[in-house]
Amino acid sequence: MKLTVLGDSYVTPGNSVQPEDSFWGLLAKDLNIETIDNYATPRFSLDSIIHILLNEDIDFSQSYFIIGIPPIIREAYYSEEIGHKLTLKTLNNFEKKETPISCLENVDNIMFNDRYNNDYTKVNIFSHEWHEVQAIEKIYLIHQFLLTKHAKFVILNLSVPFVYQSMWPAGKEIIKKVYNLKECNLFDNTYQSVNKKDGIKPADFDQYDWMGHHGPEGNLNYYNKVVKPLITKLGW
Repeated sequence: MKLTVLGDSYVTPGNSVQPEDSFWGLLAKDLNIETIDNYATPRFSLDSIIHILLNEDIDFSQSYFIIGIPPIIREAYYSEEIGHKLTLKTLNNFEKKETPISCLENVDNIMFNDRYNNDYTKVNIFSHEWHEVQAIEKIYLIHQFLLTKHAKFVILNLSVPFVYQSMWPAGKEIIKKVYNLKECNLFDNTYQSVNKKDGIKPADFDQYDWMGHHGPEGNLNYYNKVVKPLITKLGW
């Protein structure tokens, strides 16, 4: 068995924390996993994760999966640039081997996208609540897809917790379904919120405030309080 990691900068190797001290690296150690395939790239979107799951040659039956959900206010666009997968060997001090991946989708944050700056129509009709519901719908489809592959997986919100909307007609039914999925941690004690609650600042707090990337302390705290109890409950 190997560990496959998908997400954005929060799980990119070497981003504020070395792989062996990251929450996914700690998981690999506890599971005695020798090989990690990490597809994470800074500023990836949820659509980019779906793109990889559907297009890469992944052996779903021989891997544990960490699906790290990035900030949802992002969009994906096509680029001719070549992406990469990093394969890490845990027995060799997390030695890295890079493998090119073609036809990846790069992402941009629509809050900083010049194409939207002067488009007041899009700004006026934008609803964060609706955007969040759409993200939850995609997460539900990822969950169902991985079930059909008989994969062992967890889906972790690494950013701001989703809002539990139990009354809003546009989202209440899908939110109720996803809230009760045992493989998901989305609405509370996220990578961002559990460390904020405990007063553990990101390593790059001065640049990104509480939306920053955690060092060893924050990763260990998140692993011990959220990830390890979850995977123990799932029987990994």
